[in-house]
Amino acid sequence: MATLIDAVEQYVPLPDRAQLEYDFMYILKNALNTLKIEEKIYMLQDLILRETIRLNISATDWQEALEKATGILL
Repeated sequence: MATLIDAVEQYVPLPDRAQLEYDFMYILKNALNTLKIEEKIYMLQDLILRETIRLNISATDWQEALEKATGILL
C-alpha cells in the first residue's frame, strides 16, 4: 500500500524521509486537534473533493510539495 510520502517521493527527492514522516504526523495531529475543537469529526471523504484535488503541480523541494499538498485542505 502506497503512502502519501511515497507519492511525494515520486516527484520530489527527499533528503530526509524520516523528518518528512515526522512533519506529516505533526501536521495531521494538529489538524485532528483542530477538528476536535470544532466538535465535528471529519472523514477523509469529507475533505477530498473535486475542489481539493490538484494535478500536475510542480515543486522544487519536499517542503514546497508539502505546502502545496496540504494548503488546499486547510
